[in-house]
Amino acid sequence: MGLVKYRTGLPTNFNSLFDDFVNDGFLGGRSVNVPSANISEGNDRFSIELQAPGFDKEDFELKLDKQMLTLSATQKEKEESKDVKFTQREFKTSTFKRTFRLPENVDNDGISASYNNGILSVVIPKKEAEKTVKTFTVS
Repeated sequence: MGLVKYRTGLPTNFNSLFDDFVNDGFLGGRSVNVPSANISEGNDRFSIELQAPGFDKEDFELKLDKQMLTLSATQKEKEESKDVKFTQREFKTSTFKRTFRLPENVDNDGISASYNNGILSVVIPKKEAEKTVKTFTVS
């Protein structure tokens, strides 16, 4: 069984339809994005890569609840200097949340994550029983 993407929120086309209204209205300039994900499976692990440029490592939160892995991030507001007056300000903070259903054959205690060059990489090892490849000879 492979890793299953679990979507929360609105469909993508619905998000784009109301993107300006939601970002500028309800969220007060905070942008909600759904980062692209690459999911791969090897003999001993699953890997998730999320494209999330512009964040700091401290902005990310990973949460595992009953085989549901939630990856989220919220950019914190930058402190402004009182000496600087903006004539135009377009930088916005952003937030996202992605949830993935993990198969039963993963080692929940071995999950690790790293963030480098705008890519959040999550490694999810398989349980030891799933890693072993057995070969048999015909007699």
